[in-house]
Amino acid sequence: MLYLHIGVGKAGSTTIQNFLYFNFSSLLPYVEQLESFGIGDAWRIAAASQTELSYNYWVKKSKKFTPEEYEKFANEFWDSVAAEVRQSDSNHFIASSEHIFSQYGFDADKIMLLREHLLSIFGEVRIIFYCRPQISWAKSFYSQIIKGPTSGIITYDQFVDEFSVHSYHWNYYKGLSLWADAFGDENIVARVFHQDNFMNGNLIHDFLSALELDGLVLGFEMPLADSNISPKPKRLELVRKINKFRLSPLLGQASRIAKRVILSDLMKWIDNWSGSFSKHRDADILKHIDAGNRAFNDRFLSGSEMKLPVIK
Repeated sequence: MLYLHIGVGKAGSTTIQNFLYFNFSSLLPYVEQLESFGIGDAWRIAAASQTELSYNYWVKKSKKFTPEEYEKFANEFWDSVAAEVRQSDSNHFIASSEHIFSQYGFDADKIMLLREHLLSIFGEVRIIFYCRPQISWAKSFYSQIIKGPTSGIITYDQFVDEFSVHSYHWNYYKGLSLWADAFGDENIVARVFHQDNFMNGNLIHDFLSALELDGLVLGFEMPLADSNISPKPKRLELVRKINKFRLSPLLGQASRIAKRVILSDLMKWIDNWSGSFSKHRDADILKHIDAGNRAFNDRFLSGSEMKLPVIK
């Protein structure tokens, strides 16, 4: 049996992966992680997908592989996984990476191929899926574009106007339906990412319940609460304007220093005078997600009290 947590991004994946990483040994009597997948973050499952999204990320963007290295890695990956499982005494395994959902995207053929690989090696697979309500996701994702290494210069209005470009991240119904079609609805554990929806109000307690290990909570080291709180719009806008100079031969270094200062705790006071993102843009996002969320709620959350947002 493999428990496969596939995401999504901005929905507690780092917290889950930190928990898995720091409790590798403590978890061994119950579930094992594979070196061939990656300990904590099982990113190699996504990298081995050979989708266009995966190639663009691991070869072109992060430069983790050269094109030749990427092809060699993907060709050898599943043999290395099977060999490691054969050498293991465990019957239960766990893997987690938010890259899996976003990089397999809407490629049904690649998801079916993944199913064949996983079932041949593990026999049974259960998919765990935490989804963050998309309006909240959009603000967090936009913040990462601006404050992160991408150093984006797009405005929030432009981001919302181009929202459909990112649909492989936020169209949960279209994406998860492909996984359910491949692995079966009965093997999908879907939950809305919200503290009020977690067992005991705690993500890790909730995650352990999905692994059927909720009775073992006290035996593990719990990660610190996520302190990665996005700056409010006024501070983000300052960073966005500074990002425009990031490639300037004369001002590039100065802009990078200024960005670090504005994002530091010293400048948190700016947030006290900052409003929130425009509410009317929330309505625009809701128009994009309404139909898919209604279908998602019906198919995957029918027994859940908390649903994804829809137009009322």
